[in-house]
Amino acid sequence: MDGQLNILPEFSLIATTKTRDIPLSIAQPYVQQFAHLRLEDGKLNSDFAIALPAGQAFSAKGSLQIPDLKINDTIENKPLLGWQQLDIKEIDLDLAASKLELSELIFNQLFGRVIIYQDKSSNLSGLMVSNDNQQPATEEKTAGDKKDF
Repeated sequence: MDGQLNILPEFSLIATTKTRDIPLSIAQPYVQQFAHLRLEDGKLNSDFAIALPAGQAFSAKGSLQIPDLKINDTIENKPLLGWQQLDIKEIDLDLAASKLELSELIFNQLFGRVIIYQDKSSNLSGLMVSNDNQQPATEEKTAGDKKDF
């Protein structure tokens, strides 16, 4: 991080940030509170100019890359989502204007496993952790009851 931080008379921050190879697995304790997912692999790379001028809202402009993402479904213990590389060349976040603009998302070797069962439910429907701490239904679907896409 390189920039200027003022604390007095008012807090303000103008800086550039650069991250490289931050493992996404550090977010696993938070992810598992909300979803039955395991972050097996993936890294975060970013370059941002951030601004929090005194008395104003936060803004950031930059780019983001997530290489080698692998997410598993912990209910079925199978791969759910992954890619070799995600590139977002331009990100523009302006909280004052309640605006987020992204350039195109460029994926290399994207993988997703979505199964729609004959009863119109899917393997995605039980991934969210319920508020009442109940375990999701683990009713087995037979191979004839599912369609892979």
